[in-house]
Amino acid sequence: GSYVLKEDNYGIDFDNSNIFRGSFDGNGKIVTLDYYPSNTGTLAGLFGSVSAGAEIKNVITAGTVEGDAQFTGALVASVICQKGDAVKIDNCINTANVIITRPEKDYIGGLVGGKYVDYSSDLGKQVMELSITNCVNTGQVLGGSGIIGDCMGSSETIISGCINYRENSPITLG
Repeated sequence: GSYVLKEDNYGIDFDNSNIFRGSFDGNGKIVTLDYYPSNTGTLAGLFGSVSAGAEIKNVITAGTVEGDAQFTGALVASVICQKGDAVKIDNCINTANVIITRPEKDYIGGLVGGKYVDYSSDLGKQVMELSITNCVNTGQVLGGSGIIGDCMGSSETIISGCINYRENSPITLG
């Protein structure tokens, strides 16, 4: 489906049980994330997982995402690579702080936590493009990277016209 954000939203609680494959236009509105779970599992982000054909644009994320999820990004936790159309993220801004509290850094980014290829299925063996264009990160990313945390597998990743304004910090525990 296609969705357009009509107003700013505060205190979003994540429902990361479904894979998003639609179109989401944030319409330049702010989504404030206040997420401090005691056990986040594997995904923490406004969108837990996105896959082939997903298009996310014009979203501003603010607030804090803090926890111990394996894939953590303010906008998208995980891009699942499957055969099909590209995943496109355009004109998004992250001002949220992303703080990982586990010693293994895994896939942690300001906008996108990481890209995952499922090699156990034929779908995962296909090349799928992830395009991140004209995006900005100003949020602190503790234990990760500014725009995208990590890209694994053979799928193509294009990052163009993006700026990371924050120096990211390595994680220090204990």
